[in-house]
Amino acid sequence: MKIDIFNTDKKYKLVLADPPWDFNNKKTGGSMISAATKKYRTTSTYDLCCMPVRYLLEDNCILFMWYMNSMPEDAIKLGKAWGFTKFLSMNGLVWHKITKNGLTHFGMGHGTRASTESVMIMYNGKLSDLIKDKSIRNIFEAKMPVDKNNKYIHSAKPDDFFSILDRLCGNVPRLEMFSRKAREGWDRFGDEA
Repeated sequence: MKIDIFNTDKKYKLVLADPPWDFNNKKTGGSMISAATKKYRTTSTYDLCCMPVRYLLEDNCILFMWYMNSMPEDAIKLGKAWGFTKFLSMNGLVWHKITKNGLTHFGMGHGTRASTESVMIMYNGKLSDLIKDKSIRNIFEAKMPVDKNNKYIHSAKPDDFFSILDRLCGNVPRLEMFSRKAREGWDRFGDEA
């Protein structure tokens, strides 16, 4: 169900966010057209922090947030601004990205080339009430999503990730912020929702 986070009384136990981070690299890659700003509308950390997410949280609530590896301070700042008080991990879940040819992804980077993406975890309440399956490892391997023309979808996350969250937290009230598509059992918010 698509929701208006500025106009809802619903509360969530699990919040997943893949913020449209605005950062310095406006043109990247060999073609100089692979930056996020060329694919979708990005938002400053300040504007993301102003979103009224704290009013959507149950007392026991967990945040899984994809973040830019070059911006860990922004990710923590955003989690706190949204009302999450306890920090668990910057690498709570790490996606080892696999290409459609079965190889490790050779991504962008100024120092080392990115082959993974990370999810930060913050929470409120009692962690033992939020995590149902304590056997989940923090790293998972999955193919990078492609469109109907077999082209990679910029910043899209694999369906396997959602299955991991289902096992990790169980069937609880869930919100996906900055959603790309409808998923059964998830409320969603975002430009592409």
